[in-house]
Amino acid sequence: MGNGAGGSSECTTLDGAYNCGGAGAGRIINANNGAVEIKLPSSGTDLAALYVESNKGASIPAATAGIEVLHTEFGAALFAEITKTTNPYPTVQAITNTSLTGTNISSGISGYHEGTGIGAGVWGEASSNSPAGASWGVKGQGNNKSFGGYFHSQSYPGLFAETNDYTSPAIQAAGAAQSPLNPGLLLVGWAQFKSGTAPDATGYGVNALINNAAGEITIAPDAGGYGGIGAPGIEWYGLFYYSATQASRRELKRDITYFDENVNSYLMNNIMAMKPSFYKYKSENDVKIAGNEQRTRYNMHMGFILDETPDFVQDNSFSGIDIYSLTTLGITGVQINRRDIDEIKEQMTEIFDFGTASLNGNEIFVNYNKDFQGSEPVVSVTPMSSVKDYYIKSQSSTGFTLAVEDANNFKFNWIAVASKPVKSQQSTPQIDAHLKSQLEVDQAKKQDIHKELFHEGPQKTVELKGADSNKYKSQKLEIKK
Repeated sequence: MGNGAGGSSECTTLDGAYNCGGAGAGRIINANNGAVEIKLPSSGTDLAALYVESNKGASIPAATAGIEVLHTEFGAALFAEITKTTNPYPTVQAITNTSLTGTNISSGISGYHEGTGIGAGVWGEASSNSPAGASWGVKGQGNNKSFGGYFHSQSYPGLFAETNDYTSPAIQAAGAAQSPLNPGLLLVGWAQFKSGTAPDATGYGVNALINNAAGEITIAPDAGGYGGIGAPGIEWYGLFYYSATQASRRELKRDITYFDENVNSYLMNNIMAMKPSFYKYKSENDVKIAGNEQRTRYNMHMGFILDETPDFVQDNSFSGIDIYSLTTLGITGVQINRRDIDEIKEQMTEIFDFGTASLNGNEIFVNYNKDFQGSEPVVSVTPMSSVKDYYIKSQSSTGFTLAVEDANNFKFNWIAVASKPVKSQQSTPQIDAHLKSQLEVDQAKKQDIHKELFHEGPQKTVELKGADSNKYKSQKLEIKK
């Protein structure tokens, strides 16, 4: 370093060169022939090759920077790199020691995107494919009463996550010890899940919402008439509820067909062909098994077997029974029986027979003139002459025996009355062919739609990835002066 103007010895040090030629005249280095290099050899006596200290900035509005780097063209304003592959220390290390607890939050490192284009305040990227475990583009770790990360936006979602791996979820959350028994995710506010039939599905019926639309916690589609709880072949084992409501408004239905006598007769034939039974599911146990208590079933189920029920009480995949349809069938049967009972009461016909007879002696058998068809009528006798005593000694469906005490030319009138039910004539119900084709569906159609809708085996799921990454706890490896 030269002596500077006038050969002053003050220009022989860095501090002297700064003011050499005037206050601050030597502060600029024009690196026009290579970079300014400061090297710390292995034999160096200090921990840093460059140390900068600022004691200016007495208040938050008057804050200063220890180092300011400006880049006016393309490239990075500050570039740092570690070349030693076994070095666990960070490439850039920043530590804050704030004791503030208000709205002014200090950070070890801050990044800001203030341009008018699209950018990122902080960019983190990892490209490792190590078999030892997963890496992170950005990792935040909280100790004690601290979050591992916090994201906030004034007008957009606070966090956006996306993956290009079709076997991985965009967001993965695991509870303590990565156990399914511990909470993995807490959402405050209503939630929306979009899961349509195609990757670009739009419109109604592609979103499931968790909100309070029913005045209490509600899980529902974005519009009525969409979605399902379970599906053919992937049924839930149990469902517990206080009430269930079938959407039955007239404006929701088409092809409404009311029952006539032919349909009623057809339905009663189907009811009589059904076979109620007791049963248990194969997945249920007669005894309690530790760890599987919820599958204990001491009591029997009561119901029907699918292949022994008519098509019109089955679901559209012909793999289950529609409880609403089955209930309606039962009520229909009750109504039909009630009408039949009333008709039978009206059709009960009384059979009358009467006559006059006489006897000498003690008894006489009187034959009926009409056929009471096995029924014993009620018989009434009216004497036409004086007699000391008389009574009906015996009675059958063909006549009765009258006994008297020492009668001579005893005459009497008699009347017999009985009720005879009129048997209804059974006939084959005449059902409209188009309607019947939807009550008894063609077997080929049933097999085709069953194959289309029934789910064979479990659904596709994804598993927790990088489960071993929690073994690698980041340490604060701090370099101190």
